[in-house]
Amino acid sequence: MITIPAYFDGNAVKPLGNYNFTKDQKLFILIQDDNEKESASEIKALRGSLSKYANPGLIPEEKEAWKNKIKNTSE
Repeated sequence: MITIPAYFDGNAVKPLGNYNFTKDQKLFILIQDDNEKESASEIKALRGSLSKYANPGLIPEEKEAWKNKIKNTSE
């Protein structure tokens, strides 16, 4: 499962950033309480804020990380 920040424009839910949904893809939608409302620009302002902790050497392994973890656990 992944989390995608989005907003409702009055007609449709719009993801922030580029993400392509597939036809009939199942989604979970979590509605943020109005008292906790953040603007789209506030959400965007956090992008990259944790990049100083990234290990660029591990990025190529991300797509297979879950599969490898399950494989190692079952052995």
